[in-house]
Amino acid sequence: MSSVSRFSWLAASMLVVVVLACGITLTGCGPAPDDRTVSDPEPEPVVEPEPIVDPEPDPEPVVEPDPEPEPVVEPEPDSDPIVEPEPGPEPASGDVKISSFAPAADLAGRVEYYLGQLTRWVESEEDYAENQEKIAKDSSTIAVLALVLGLHDEDNQYKAAAPGLLEAAQQLAATSDYASARAATAAVVAAAASPSGDAGELKWEKVAPMSELMKQVPLVNTSLKRYIRRDLNRAAEYAALIAAIAHCTLDNADETEAPDQVEQWKAFSIQMRQAAGAVVAAAHAEDEAAVAAAMEPLAVSCEDCHAVFHKEEEEE
Repeated sequence: MSSVSRFSWLAASMLVVVVLACGITLTGCGPAPDDRTVSDPEPEPVVEPEPIVDPEPDPEPVVEPDPEPEPVVEPEPDSDPIVEPEPGPEPASGDVKISSFAPAADLAGRVEYYLGQLTRWVESEEDYAENQEKIAKDSSTIAVLALVLGLHDEDNQYKAAAPGLLEAAQQLAATSDYASARAATAAVVAAAASPSGDAGELKWEKVAPMSELMKQVPLVNTSLKRYIRRDLNRAAEYAALIAAIAHCTLDNADETEAPDQVEQWKAFSIQMRQAAGAVVAAAHAEDEAAVAAAMEPLAVSCEDCHAVFHKEEEEE
């Protein structure tokens, strides 16, 4: 009896414990006392960061290969090379227009100047004694001017008088005393104002000693430089005279220190003529910069010529 009671008591006790345990569990898991269901907030989605991708390197520029040079075609061995001929000297004749380097008006101005100078040189015996060398030089210059103006392609006041003026100037250059020089000077002045002879009979030839003309050139060049800064029209006259002298001495190689180098002498004469002609053109255009630029080749032409045909002068 006691055993059954004891067993019943133990069973009842265990039942109580089970019930209590279940009650506690149900209480914790059940709804809240106010019957409102509180739901847990949904968790925010986890955004996985995008993987860091290194930028791809820029592609290397494509270098185009240099084009292959075209092959050089060598001429056939039996073909003759083409050689350009060197320009020869221009003819000292009417084939060259004198107006292209020495306008008639410029040369006429120089005739008037030298006529005045010659008249002064023979005003008295004392004047003649002091200027006798100048008479030979200036009268030789008038002879050149007479020839050039007589054969000029432009009409001018001395064209008809050229034959008589040329002859009278040559006679004056040959004088050696005061009386004859005075008379010959008067004849030159008269001839310049009087048409005489036939200009068609004139031809390109030596009309004056080159030595006298070469004495005149540096003096004319000095005056040219001076008038470039004062009067370009007057400067053009002096430059035209240098060109005329160069043109008239094309055939004077036999009077130089190298008489056998005729072609080179002609080349230098043409070089001088063209350079002086460029100064004339620039002066008439009243372009001082062009005049200065043209003066350099003119100086070079003189230096080059002296290096070959006046070596003694260069050595001094």
